[in-house]
Amino acid sequence: MSLKQYSKEQLLEMSLIEMAYDLLVERNEPIPFKDLISELASLHHLSKAEVEKKIAQFYTDLNVDGRFTSLETTAGD
Repeated sequence: MSLKQYSKEQLLEMSLIEMAYDLLVERNEPIPFKDLISELASLHHLSKAEVEKKIAQFYTDLNVDGRFTSLETTAGD
């Protein structure tokens, strides 16, 4: 389901990992981690401090969840 189909309230209730999955499926292309975090923070209305508190757990969740694959980064990313 596209993130555009959810209401603001529904987006706020979603976990970051579920939002990330929907966003990546919708885009159907790789998204650099820092861009993914930025977009999710915007959608979830997270402050910089809230992002800093959640980023480690989110990164762990991405690596543990079998739906996601880490891709090689290029210099400058």
